[in-house]
Amino acid sequence: MADFQNIVPLIPLPVVDLHGISVPRDGLLLGAPPDCPKNWASGLRCHEHYHGLANADVADDIVQCPFGYASRVVRHKNILIALTGFIPYPRLGGDRERRAAKKRAIAKLATEQINKAVVAVKNAVDFSDRIQVDTVRRQSVALHEIRKLNRTVKQTAERLCREDSPGEPDAAEARFVQIWKSAELMSQQFDVIELLANEDLAKLPRNSVSEVYRIFDKCVRIYRHAGHPNRFSITAQQGYSGKILACDKTLSIIPSALIENALKYSVADTLIHIDVESKGGNCVVTVTNQAKAGDNVTRKAFQKGVRLSSDQDGTGHGLHLVKIVVEQHGGTIDVLTRPLRKGVDEIRFIVRLPELHDARAQKRALSA
Repeated sequence: MADFQNIVPLIPLPVVDLHGISVPRDGLLLGAPPDCPKNWASGLRCHEHYHGLANADVADDIVQCPFGYASRVVRHKNILIALTGFIPYPRLGGDRERRAAKKRAIAKLATEQINKAVVAVKNAVDFSDRIQVDTVRRQSVALHEIRKLNRTVKQTAERLCREDSPGEPDAAEARFVQIWKSAELMSQQFDVIELLANEDLAKLPRNSVSEVYRIFDKCVRIYRHAGHPNRFSITAQQGYSGKILACDKTLSIIPSALIENALKYSVADTLIHIDVESKGGNCVVTVTNQAKAGDNVTRKAFQKGVRLSSDQDGTGHGLHLVKIVVEQHGGTIDVLTRPLRKGVDEIRFIVRLPELHDARAQKRALSA
């Protein structure tokens, strides 16, 4: 059966798992309202709202939350969630809704769009059911066909963006860009699914040349367009790209899993910084975020099934996959934690990948 954690990356709107109620999580296309964590911590109104949804028969109703946003319950198979953090049209009414709409215009959605989001959730549940790990192993051809379809969506959306804004495709019409970046995010999730199903992929040879900065920068751009426009900073030494020998099948898992982890566990609205530099013959990438103090993040986080915090949902697989892909590329990964201010720690994940300096090695890789 589908697991909430498996479908979260595919849910378009902010979401709460009504089987395990917690602060709303960002959706693929729309982030949760920035004031949700503060409202959640301020009293019991948010808790009571979602507990009420979990226990009431309101599957087709849109219900206003205590702070003016709206929620819609989705029940499908074993999944029970609330899409939330949006402002519906037609409106439900009231001063709180008017204030929320004025504060967060991006969250205004027509009923038709909300209904489409519900359908997307149900499709994600059905999709997840079909590609559980054992299914992926037995039906790799089916997964390959799904990836081909997603590749077509991605390429078509990218072409539309380039036609609409030739010099800067990321600045094309928002709908085109959302489809393009969502399809790219789907591609990254497919990479993770395949590696979860078959860790032998991390034994494939490195037979191409990749630039680490560009891989991380591309991932940051995807997440910016997927509802996190102001959460990232990425820097590199002037002119430095971090050229390495790489396996194209797995390399993208490093930035996507590290960034997803930083978003999940960082303090709301704090900056996630990525720095790429050359040091000691290695391309060194440091991903820094601010997290709640006391989680005591150590190298144990790279073990399979270990979660960084019990306050957040998670499977404990992401950092484990990063570690085996880093090692596939001849590198190492470490984590450092230091107190930053009261109640907040700074977490640094440091990846070291051997730089490519030998022109003959580059030629052999490209001809392999």
